[in-house]
Amino acid sequence: MAHEADYVHGYSEREAERLRDQAASTRDLLHRDTSYPAGSSVLEVGCGVGAQTVTLAKNSPGARILSMDISAPSLEAARGAVRREGLSNVAFQRADLFRLPFGDGAFDHVFVCFVLEHLERHLDGLAEVSKVLKAGGTITVIEGDHGSCYWHPASEASLLVWRCLIEVQASLGADSQIGRRLYPLLAGAGFRGVEVSPRIVYADASRPGMMDGFVLRTIVPMVETARERAFAMGLADAATWRKGIADLKEIAERADGAFCYTFFKATGGRGGGAGSGRYGIHPCWRASSLRVMHGIDCIAPTWGLFGRVLRRPRLDAVQDALQLDRCLPPRRHPGRLRSERADRNRLRIQHFHRQLDIVRMRSLIGHGRAHGDPAPCRRGLRHHPQVREVERVGGDQADRPQDAAERPPATLPARHLARTADVVRPHGDYVAPSI
Repeated sequence: MAHEADYVHGYSEREAERLRDQAASTRDLLHRDTSYPAGSSVLEVGCGVGAQTVTLAKNSPGARILSMDISAPSLEAARGAVRREGLSNVAFQRADLFRLPFGDGAFDHVFVCFVLEHLERHLDGLAEVSKVLKAGGTITVIEGDHGSCYWHPASEASLLVWRCLIEVQASLGADSQIGRRLYPLLAGAGFRGVEVSPRIVYADASRPGMMDGFVLRTIVPMVETARERAFAMGLADAATWRKGIADLKEIAERADGAFCYTFFKATGGRGGGAGSGRYGIHPCWRASSLRVMHGIDCIAPTWGLFGRVLRRPRLDAVQDALQLDRCLPPRRHPGRLRSERADRNRLRIQHFHRQLDIVRMRSLIGHGRAHGDPAPCRRGLRHHPQVREVERVGGDQADRPQDAAERPPATLPARHLARTADVVRPHGDYVAPSI
């Protein structure tokens, strides 16, 4: 877990109030599908001031919840929040995420909300959580993504102060845009059946409660916590900062104001043992190897025996990629994909040429009706069934001249008859191939 001094938002009473307002405005959005059966043990990682703990305990009254955090003042505030709500199924303990004081498989479920964004070693933290989770247990992770946020009207100053928040948090080794990475992080940490769903917060003048609770009481105070560090880093001056904060507040007051932000909620399970399940962890996977994997820009999904490492390949990374091949879900071989694409393109090309041939045949038939060559008729081609079919498809009785009966019958040059079978069918209209 992030050290107290590295928490970008601080531990003030104003921050505690902001967290409670955020939890209240997003309660149904984030918690509507989270509940645990009676008798199950749940570990809440990084409970903070208990803003999410209260909702978690209310939704699962029969579960035994242990909420932990590294900050003693935050734990004391969380105890007070639970006490005021009259909840008795929650216990608290001070602990460090990277050194959990629990035995292997101590909990049935793990709940992590707004924690990973403040960490520098995400995979190490997830690996530690996986150890205390029972085989077959579940993990739920909720994170925001500051890169998904947009609003109207968006002034230059308001965009600047928002970018300051992202850069300040990045300077502390954290990632405020981690929501989009939940799937690869959980899958890379060995959790199986990972599913991620976006949870979108939208506020406009028709939703004054959301404008007040989320924009004014959550977003604006959160940006203000980065003020001093932004000044120290030279990201903004005082005048620009005041203008940006004022523009953000004005969004909630304007009739045409609108604000949108996306949270991401991920769920997954722990396999029954090494190498089991869709994303079972191979015995060689340790925190050190997970760090190596995280250090590579991308380890691509692999096929067959050998893995592929894209960009910055290293020997240890290649060794980890070979083990990743056993952990990732099966994918179709790239050669097969290329073959399927080639087949689809071949059908499209055949379809195009057949359509083009029909246009050519219609043109030839029309030319023959106007200036027919009697030679094909003497060879008996006039009565060929495919020629008659071309005439039926391409001909319109209304287009024939008035003296058509006095002219030689419509003909088709012999050199085109060999291709006619590919253009039309003897008994029916042309049918395009299904692609």
